[in-house]
Amino acid sequence: MLALDWSKPDLFLQKIAEHINRTEQPNLVLAWMHDESLAIRLASAVGNGRVAFFHIVGSSRTNPAQIAERAKSAVGSFAGLTYYQVILGAKRHGSTFRWLTNQEISAGILTAIEQRKSRFVVGTLEQW
Repeated sequence: MLALDWSKPDLFLQKIAEHINRTEQPNLVLAWMHDESLAIRLASAVGNGRVAFFHIVGSSRTNPAQIAERAKSAVGSFAGLTYYQVILGAKRHGSTFRWLTNQEISAGILTAIEQRKSRFVVGTLEQW
């Protein structure tokens, strides 16, 4: 287990790379980062082996599907990386929408890992 501060991106990525060099390449990475560019840099850093990279995408301001599309384009075809997106939407509650609960997010992410679809939406994106 590593305790790292992702608000210092260069040091964060350096420590991840050092850990991988000391141990071994991960076979699965679950990345839920509020800085999409850092998530893309992380995908590039760990993509040197056979890695399933699950990128969790959510947003309170912008349709997360738009963020996901930009990220997918940026990741392209990093060598050795199979890129999956888990897009966090919302739940309809009558005529309004509410955020997903921690339990709904966790269950959705686990289902996404099991199903291995290139894009998996938890909840709905219709509020955007």
